[in-house]
Order: sequence, then structure tokens, then C-alpha cells
Amino acid sequence: MAVQVDVLGPLRVRADDQEIDLGGPRNRALVARLALDAGRPVAATTLIDDLWGLDVPADATNALQSIVSRTRRRLPPGALESTPAGYVLQCASVDAVEFERLVAAGRVDEALARWRGDALADVAEFPFAPAAAHRLGELRLAAVESSLRDRVRSGDDLAVVAELADLTTARPYRDGFWVLYLSALAAHGRANEALTAYERLRKQLADELGADPSPELQDLHLSILRGEHGVRRTHPALPSALTTFVGREGAIDDLQAALGDHRLVTILGPGGAGKTRLAVETARAALGRFEEVWLTELAPVTGTDGILQAILSAMGLLEVSVLDRPSSAPRPDERTRLIDAVHDVEGLLLLDNCEHLIGAVAEIAEDVLAHAPKLRILATSREPLRIIGEFGYQLSSLTMPHAGSTIDEAMEHSAIQLFVLRAQAVDQSFALTAETLPAVLEICQRLDGQPLAIELAAARLRTLTASQVAARLSDRFRLLTGGSRTALPRHRTLRAVVEWSWDLLDDAERDLAERLAVFPGGVTVESATAVAEAGDRTEELLESLADKSLLVAVRGDTPRFRMLETLREYGVERLVEHGTAEAVREAHLRYFLEVAEREGARLRGGDQVAAVKALDLERANIMAALRFAIDRQDRPRAADLVSALAWYWSIRSQHVEACTWADAVLALPGEADPASEICIGALSLTGILVLANQDRDTAPAWHEPVDRILALWDAHRPEHQVVDLVLATMDFFDVIGDRELRDVQDRWTRSMIGFMRLVLLDNEGRIGETVDRLEPIVQDFRELGDRWGLAMSLSQLGMVRSLEGRFEEALVSWQEAVPLLRELGALEDADITTMQIESLRVALADDDQLGDLEQDLRAAIADAARDGNRRAELMARMNLAHLEHCMGDDEAAIDDIDYVLRHADTSSSFGSGQMEAALRSSLAVYTASAGDLGAAKAALAEAAAVGVRTRDMPIIAHVAASAAILTHLDGDDERAAEVLGAAEAIRGMADHMNRDVRLLREGLRASLGDGRYEELHAAGRSLVRDEAIALALPSER
Repeated sequence: MAVQVDVLGPLRVRADDQEIDLGGPRNRALVARLALDAGRPVAATTLIDDLWGLDVPADATNALQSIVSRTRRRLPPGALESTPAGYVLQCASVDAVEFERLVAAGRVDEALARWRGDALADVAEFPFAPAAAHRLGELRLAAVESSLRDRVRSGDDLAVVAELADLTTARPYRDGFWVLYLSALAAHGRANEALTAYERLRKQLADELGADPSPELQDLHLSILRGEHGVRRTHPALPSALTTFVGREGAIDDLQAALGDHRLVTILGPGGAGKTRLAVETARAALGRFEEVWLTELAPVTGTDGILQAILSAMGLLEVSVLDRPSSAPRPDERTRLIDAVHDVEGLLLLDNCEHLIGAVAEIAEDVLAHAPKLRILATSREPLRIIGEFGYQLSSLTMPHAGSTIDEAMEHSAIQLFVLRAQAVDQSFALTAETLPAVLEICQRLDGQPLAIELAAARLRTLTASQVAARLSDRFRLLTGGSRTALPRHRTLRAVVEWSWDLLDDAERDLAERLAVFPGGVTVESATAVAEAGDRTEELLESLADKSLLVAVRGDTPRFRMLETLREYGVERLVEHGTAEAVREAHLRYFLEVAEREGARLRGGDQVAAVKALDLERANIMAALRFAIDRQDRPRAADLVSALAWYWSIRSQHVEACTWADAVLALPGEADPASEICIGALSLTGILVLANQDRDTAPAWHEPVDRILALWDAHRPEHQVVDLVLATMDFFDVIGDRELRDVQDRWTRSMIGFMRLVLLDNEGRIGETVDRLEPIVQDFRELGDRWGLAMSLSQLGMVRSLEGRFEEALVSWQEAVPLLRELGALEDADITTMQIESLRVALADDDQLGDLEQDLRAAIADAARDGNRRAELMARMNLAHLEHCMGDDEAAIDDIDYVLRHADTSSSFGSGQMEAALRSSLAVYTASAGDLGAAKAALAEAAAVGVRTRDMPIIAHVAASAAILTHLDGDDERAAEVLGAAEAIRGMADHMNRDVRLLREGLRASLGDGRYEELHAAGRSLVRDEAIALALPSER
């Protein structure tokens, strides 16, 4: 796990939002030194010099290793690594590195906020620190100069003069501060004070250094004497902000660059996206580049004839009627006065909120730019002006973290920063904690990262908790009111923001926008046409709605658009008001049922990848259609949808979701197509038999769905690939009676039935029967182009080869399977297969290779944690535990297994009873190896109890092998040999991959002799399955 290290002040190290106590000063110095080269190795010789200087201990290498060892124990696993090139500190972030990055990006004030005091303050006595601290200090001073330079240029910051007076006193020989100080005095009309200060500096330099001021200062002195530094214009047209500006710093940089390359830049985005604030902050940052900056607020302007007046008013040029004006005096029109004012000025004109006057604003902008070659225009609008040369800057949502983010990770994202800042403004006690984080994430996500909506939501924390706000977002228009009283009416409530946008649409646009509100997963031209009444105009209207920021274009192979959640909710409200919601949802359901059935059929063959991608794109829409069918109690179409998605859910290992939807459909009245009824019945049965870990021999719950499926089969015998799979599986379990199933001719169905039977044979402990039948099935799927069938059969083949001891062949099969699974998004199966590959590498590694494997696994854990992939993190940690056990560090292995058990997700295959039994049996072995045989036996008993409930023979065999190891460690080698044989009887094959079993086998042969070992082992191996389980597993279960 990577750590966050702060050196811009006293050293501070954090992980998972907790500060870490590093111990003694040399430990702290080591971390500080490595942090300065974060992510890069630092040689041991360099560290010795940097930590001890000339006072090197007698055995410096061992002394360093001792410090490294002590420090590593205090850091998270994987944070401090050793490599051939030296030691590496894996840092999620280092404030000094972040400081330099922000300075380079022009975000100087944000960079300076990282400082908490003098750099490396509490390790200053170590040899490396003074030079590093001096360098960072110089960078800090340069950043301070840069920040002050911008403030001096703005001309409206009176406080900057006092700050520079203090800085020149504290650092009298730093020219940069003196240049800024004298410039600021002169710019504020205090030229005499500037001249006096210069004379004071000249005398001090002469007296103390025998030197003159620098040429730059001398030139500045002369220019002040000549009166060339008068009072700067302060651009009073730009309003001072009352709140901090959050999350758009990069956008300011983008817009600054755009204004350098383009004369008309338009910030585009929906209402409440923060366009106005961004435009003002961009203009404020650009004050030093322009002679004049004017802000024209067009929102209050109601007619085209008021646009020129608004611009002239912003410039202070609006004429007022004067009674004594001579009647014959020429009076230039408004256009002429505007052109005269800007024709030769290097200025920036802000035109804010253009959308309701878009055509007239475009004409005026084009005219002005044609007559004022030095002028730049920065506009904000919900749609572009559509002038040649216009640069459109589409404003994106604020950034949001993924669901599994830590507090520190979440606070790096602008949506969360904005919510927290605005929440603390109304409730000073509010903090982002483990308790409030989920609700804040939900709020920001459901509000699409839109600033105004987030601010309105945060304001509700005056009276509500974050969880209460999140819970009430289903009625967001009633909840999100109470904006600033001084804001325009359309920015005081969320409803007003949306209504303003809706009112600007024409009738056809408005009708389509309302219909598109039923699409939670985005829309294409084809799917929009299915619900629209616009006919051939649908594509044109979609583009128009995107231009007006009612839709967001989504880049991809096919043009696609997305509507923000708030706009969707408003559109649905309008559909309900008009009485058209039912008809539009009906059209939506009809279209997406066709999509699901078409793509579901393509999943079973060579078009599988394309079908998965299509279903991924439309998943939210298909699920919305399914919910609508269930709400209407439309069992036939709801069942057809679930049946169409069954194979998609299977590929993605989303068995819980599949069973949940199947049960929901089964609860509806009526009856669907027989094939769909059999499919949803089978999915529900899967939930009973597999996910609930119920024993089919004792649980009566499975009888009713089985009888119902068979009755449907007897009555209709529907022809469907999935139906054939269901019946073949039931036949394997001998529950179909004397029924004869039809001879399947379809090659895909034949191959999949064959594969499923092999998996079931493996699960029954009959893996030996599958050995010769796997490779033909692999070849069938390869020729059919079914990547999932190919990958899963390759994974099964790899398992068989690993048990046989054919390790290279196993590795080849698994390595071919993983990219196929990832291509399909079958990430759980891909992670499990990756875990098997790493497990094999650990099992085969010699002592010299274990250290390299440890580093690889710790890196994999860190990568998975950073990406929010909890499953991959836990799987890597399982392999790390086994590796630690192989290296003799059983205490660490126990800690890792405990961690996995605490964090496994019981709703996934990884958190199933099978996985729990495997983990607890490994825990038993590691605990016994650590010397606590009593605790190991208790862990084994738990593993046995869970394992037996699963009826999964490979898992029970794994527990039995652990029982053999514990029996050997308990001193009973004869029984250990017999139990080991019983484990092979349960599995159906000897396990040549398990490193502990290999060592046990060797140890038993050595202690018992080959003959006696073979005799006892054969006795256990000869037992039938239930007898073998009874012998091997603890009796108290």
C-alpha cells in the first residue's frame, strides 16, 4: 500500500486517512529522504551518507538494514521495498512533488497552500536535509513572488503592499520582492514612497555590501521618476467572489490558452454548471494581459435591442439624456459608440448568459470582432454562437471519486471539495468522515457533479444530515431550494435552473427532450426514433438538444447522447403532467426488449464480444425497461427480458442479480413463454441450490421449482439453447425421471452442455473422468469463436494440468484465458484465474525467487487498492499470505488471511462458502505452523463445517489436505498418510500443485518409509467419498 508523505513542514506520513507513528528520528529521516525520490530507488551507500554523513557506524550496512526493518514494520505492507538498485518508498503522493507540479501548472496559490512550516523541519540535523530544505525554500520563495506578481498586476489588492513591505524587510537582498514592492507602491499612486524605499535600499546595499541595486531595480527607479507607473486600472467590472473557487483551476489554464489562440471563446454547459464563475475567474487571471476587461451580464436583458445597451453600460459608456443638449449636436448610435470604444484596444469582453438572445449576440460579436482586431470575447452560453472562428469549450462535470475511495482520495476530487466547503459554511461541525463519505458520494454522483446543484444540496445541511439529503434526492426539485437571495431568480432553485433551459426550446425540441427522459443509459438516433414522434427530424433534434446543453455527447463508435439526471427527472415530471409517460415507456420497453433478445442470442457464438459491448452500453436502459414491465405486472415481457439477459449475467458472474430478477418475475401473475418460464425458473433454482449453499439432498425448497420446470417441459418442449442447458444439468443430477431429452444438434449447445457436465463432475469429486474430454471442448469453442466458453474451458484445463503436475501446460492455458475474460468484462473469473497463476508461481518458486514474487504481489495489492478493485486486492493478499507462509513468516500470513476474511464480499463468488472454507483451512495450516495447534484445530473445524455445507468436493478436499497437515504436525504420521489419501479420494485426483502437500508427502515417506506410507495412503485413497470425508474432517461439525 502506498503512503502519503508530507515534508513541507514537520514530517507527516499517512495511510488510509490515519497518521503513522514512524518511531525514532532516524526512522523519520529515512522516510523523508526516500520521499524526496518517491517511487525511485535510492542506493544503500547514498542513504548511509545522507543519514550519518562523516559519522558512519562501524557496520553501516547492517545499521541501515536495521533502520529499514524497523521502519518497514511501522508502514503498510509494500510501502518500503528493496530492489537491486536500492530502497524505494511507494508514495501515493508527496507534498513537495505535488507543490512543484502545481507551480509548473500555474496553480501557484494552491501549491503554496501545501506548506505547513519550514521544509524537513524535524529532520534538519541529518546531512541530506539542509540542501534539500534550501532548494525547496527557494522554490517556495519563487512561488510566493509569482503569486504576488499576479496580485500586483491586478491592481485591486491593497493588502499586497503591506505584505511586500514585510517581505522586503525580512529578505532585503531579494531583488524580486523589491521590484514588486516598488511597482505596487507606484501602481497605487504612492510613487514618492516608492522612491523613498528605493533610496533606503540603495543606501543599505552600499553600507552593508558595497554594492548598487540591480540593473532591473535601477531601470524601475528611472521609470517611476519619469511617471511611467501611474495608477493602474482596477477593472471594477469584475465582481469579487464571496466564496472560494473550487475545481476548475485546470479549466482556467485551458481557457487562458484558448484566448491566446482564438478571438472568440464560448464556455458551453447546462444551467448550474458554473460557466459564469469560470468566465469571471478566467478574466481575473488574465487581467495582466489586457488593457481593459468588461463583464456584460445578459441574463436580465429581455430583448435584442437591449444587448448593445448592456455592453455599453458595462463599459461605462451608456448615454443618459441631457436636457440642455443642443438639438443639432450629432449623436452617434450605440453600435458606433461600441466600435469606437474597442477598435484599437487590447481588451477582453465577457458576454455572460447568451443563450436566450443567441442569434442577436452572435451578430453583434461577429461585427465587433471584425472592427476591433485586438479584442477578445469570452462568452458563456448553453449553446454555441456558431460564428466562424468560435472556439467552444464544453464544461464538464466536477470530478468524482470511485465508490471505494478513502477520505483522502475523495477529497482530491472537486465535487467532494465543493460539497465539503459549502457544507462547512452552514454547519461548521461538518466533516468528511467514514460515516458521512458514502452519503456525500451518493449526493455528488446523483447530482451529476454539477456545482449549483451540489451547493444547493450542501446548504440543506443547516437542518438535515448528509444521509437525509441523499435519501430525499428522489424529490430533488422540492429539496434543492433556498439558493442565494441575491442570485438571479433562475439560480435560486434547481427547478428554476431547469425550467429556464426548457423554456428556451421550441415545441419539437421540448417534446423530444421529455421523451428522452426515460433513457437512464443514454440514447442513440435509433433508440430515440423508437420513442419519438419527430420522424426524420430526430437526428437533427438530438444535435440541437446537445448544442443547447440539454444532452451531453458521448464519444464512441456510434453517436450517442446522455441526459443529466436532474434534467431526466424534470422531463419525466413533464411526461406525467402531459399524460404521455405510459405510452413513451411502452415504446421504450418494446425497443429494448428487441435489443436484449437480439444481443442475448449473439452472446452464444462468434459475435459474443460485440454483443457484450452492446449490452453494456444499453444495460441501464434495459434494466429500466425491465423495472417498467415488472411495475406493470407484465410477466410475459419481463420474463423474456430476464431470459435474454441470463447468459450475459452468467458471463459477468452476476448470479445474485440474475436470481433476484427471476424471483421478482416469478412473483407476478400470469404466465410467459414456456422457454422464458423455464429460464427464470432455473435462475431461481440456482439461487436456492448454489448461492444459499443449501444441500439438495436435505433442502425441500428445490423440489417445487424442479417440478414446475419439468411440467413446462412436458407440456411444451420449447426449443431454446438455454432450455437445453437447463434440462441437461437437471439430468446430471438425476432429477428428470425417465424422460428422454432430445438429441441436441446445435454445436454450441452440445459443447456448452459438455463443458457444464465436466464442471459438475469436478464439483462431484470426479475430476479424473474429465481429463480426456476437456481438450476437444476447448477446440470446439475455439472454432465456434465463443471466447467465454473458450476461456472457461481453458481455465478448467489449466486446473487439471496443475493437479497432474504439468505446470507449464497449466500456465499456458490460464494465461490464454485471462485476456479473453477481461475482453468480455468477466472480471471476477479473470481475477480468479490470475490468482491461480500467481498461486502456481508461488508453489513452484525456489527460495531465491520468493523475494521477487513478494514484491510483485505487494505491488499488485497496491495497484488494486488504488483502483478500488477490492476483489483483486484480496486475491493477491491470499497469495501473499501463502508466500509469507512459504518464507516462514506465518504471523504475517495469518494477518493477511484474517484481513481477507473480514473484507470478502459475501454477495460474490469470492465471498462464497467455498472461498470461506478454503481461507479457513489455509488459516489452520498457517496457525499450526506458527505453533498454535489448538487454534489451528479450531480454524480447521470451522473450515470443515462451512466446506461440508457447500457440497463442493474440491473445497472439501482442500480442507481434508489441511487436516492431513495438522495431523502430521500433531505427531500422528500414520493417520496423516491415511487422511492425505482420503483427500485425494474426495478430489478424485492427487494434488501436485499444493506446496504444503508436496512437502507433507515427502516428510511422511521419510518418517514412515515408502512401503508403509503407500499402504496407509492407499487405504485412505480407496474409501468411497462419504467415508473419506468422515475420516478426514474433524468429527465435531
